[in-house]
Amino acid sequence: LGQVISIALVACHQEKTLLIISLCLAIFNVATNLVFIPLWGASAAALTTVATELLAVSWASFVLSRLVSHKVPGVFLARLLAVSIITIIFALSLPESIPALLRLCLTGLIYLAFSLLTKTITSKNINLLLSSN
Repeated sequence: LGQVISIALVACHQEKTLLIISLCLAIFNVATNLVFIPLWGASAAALTTVATELLAVSWASFVLSRLVSHKVPGVFLARLLAVSIITIIFALSLPESIPALLRLCLTGLIYLAFSLLTKTITSKNINLLLSSN
């Protein structure tokens, strides 16, 4: 999603805005990594990256919504934020004794489950992704 929005911003001649967003979020990512990696290790690096990407999509979507007539619904962004927070809390609560690949799979399943429960992703979306068109 972030890549699509970035391409749309470039198409709207907003390269400078995209650069500012990227620089701010790079600083955010480095700062949060410096704070959280010593506390939670590699899991923190993954989670701060997810948080950075979520902020990137939100910020770029906001900028894009000011430029084009198609709006990203605020309800969708709120649901996406809620699902992301739940997923991060779940991932941080998993014990380190669980193998990393299993933790990754469990976290992905939680993300999918809460995305479906909150209707951030619908079964129609999944069917469209899986169709062979």
